[in-house]
Amino acid sequence: MAGHLGFLIAGGATAPGGVTFIIMAYMFKLMSIDPVEEMMRVMSLGFFIAGLCLTIFGSIFLIIGLYKYRNRELYYK
Repeated sequence: MAGHLGFLIAGGATAPGGVTFIIMAYMFKLMSIDPVEEMMRVMSLGFFIAGLCLTIFGSIFLIIGLYKYRNRELYYK
């Protein structure tokens, strides 16, 4: 019945997870210790890219869900 609800739930669950990955990337960047500095740099970059992708996908899902919610009269006549 509500086509917008799935998009809102997916976006609301995905976007904060992406922000968490970005924060973890910053934390790994701050933790770079000399013996494992290269590994921390690679992990930091990987977490940042994953967080960026998740945040973008979550935002797109939220925008689609909000658009469908605003125009629900057009869909369910």
